[in-house]
Amino acid sequence: MNEKLYNGIMGLITGEMVGLPYRRKERGTVHADFNNVKLSDTWSESGALTLATMDAYVKNKGKYGNMLYMDILHSFAMCYVYGTYTTREEAPEISRVTEGALNTYISGITDLDKIFGTDEYDNDNGALLRILPLAYTGASEIEIEYIAGLTHGNVISLYACKVYIRFAQKLLRGLSVRDAYEELLIEMDCGAFKQEQPKEFEYISKLNYISYDEIRNSSFIVDTLEVAIWCLLTTDNYTDCILRAVNLGGDTSAMAAAAGGLAGIVYGINDRTGIPQAWIQAIPQPEFIKQHCDKFSKYTIKPTGKKHRIPVRVREWIYTILGVAVVMGIIAAANIYLFQFSRISGTSMQPTLTNNDIVLVMKKAGYEPKQGDIVMFNADFVKDAPSAKSIYYVKRIIATEGQEVNVHDGHVYVDGEQVNDSFGNTYITDSRVQYPITVSENHVFVLGDNRGNSHDSRSSDVGQVPEDKIIGRVLFRLLPYNKIGSVA
Repeated sequence: MNEKLYNGIMGLITGEMVGLPYRRKERGTVHADFNNVKLSDTWSESGALTLATMDAYVKNKGKYGNMLYMDILHSFAMCYVYGTYTTREEAPEISRVTEGALNTYISGITDLDKIFGTDEYDNDNGALLRILPLAYTGASEIEIEYIAGLTHGNVISLYACKVYIRFAQKLLRGLSVRDAYEELLIEMDCGAFKQEQPKEFEYISKLNYISYDEIRNSSFIVDTLEVAIWCLLTTDNYTDCILRAVNLGGDTSAMAAAAGGLAGIVYGINDRTGIPQAWIQAIPQPEFIKQHCDKFSKYTIKPTGKKHRIPVRVREWIYTILGVAVVMGIIAAANIYLFQFSRISGTSMQPTLTNNDIVLVMKKAGYEPKQGDIVMFNADFVKDAPSAKSIYYVKRIIATEGQEVNVHDGHVYVDGEQVNDSFGNTYITDSRVQYPITVSENHVFVLGDNRGNSHDSRSSDVGQVPEDKIIGRVLFRLLPYNKIGSVA
């Protein structure tokens, strides 16, 4: 028999039995310790549906597919109606969403896509409490989704079950609790679960810092998942892990079951750090559980992946350095072919852009100049430009080829319509050129937003800018940080 399997299943069932007598107690009212803790005389939903999942898997000889999924539903229904997979042959109390799905199935609806709940309120912890056996089978992301989704089809429940299974598998590989947790966070950040991470999981990464008063103890699946991992992170033995879950109050049986499955994998069965013999002896019909584990063991696989000798934190730094190097390479390539970073010098584009702003310029490939765009162009053709071969100007396009530019009462008009001049100091008082002006072919007429202090198309040495001198369009301001954002 797979010893790790037996330890995990016994850990889950024992945890549920410890938690059942304290279910729905208020936080702060439960003060269980090893000497005074009460165990239920049997297991309930978590243990029963976990055994039902294993039994269906054995009947299908470890093969995934619709036959397995239907057999799992049938086994759940037998448990729900007749108490199969329990010691009393009495139907256990079932979570609301699981109960709804099973009632749909019993009514004769066998289309798997019409049984499960998909509403955002269909995210109690029922799916999480029976999913542990999949950690031993090498189930893919899709297979985890199918089996979790037999009763709980919302994306939050599906994601939670995948996180729980992947965390359990890291523990099965022999990783420490801390390393397994940090490796899990890296995978979640990298989108390794082939599903966008729902926003409800943002606190998973903060479990190291959450206190007893802050951890949530409801039957919401994410809360139960967080409690299970939190209890494991903040204790160093099975007993304390389970008692920590129970002393939170609330949905104690579910939280202790979810934590117990993981703690059973880590600590096993022993009186030093593992499941205490006193608790094991309180389990009715232990041979019943052992038989299911024995049969299921034939279809389990060895955990894949290496147990790294390098700690996760060190590996994360290595990955970060490599990632930065890759990103810098991409930025360098983009700077050559796609984008360019540039620093604004001077005040001619105030208030839109100010001196020393750092901007991102999209290079010209595929870009067609448009009226109103802010562009950067090579000023090597401007006689009075300092260091003309390396100087760039940033100005706003006022008109493109064929359009007529005119100035009247200090305002700019293009083709008879006044240009939007709400962005700054746009009133023109000088008369350096004769208006109206028709923009030549393949040229643009540019002005600075600070019209009173801008060297632009009004100056004879600049004039109309050839389109082939345009480097690209200014899209984004990167610095200063308090002004970061798109540029218009």
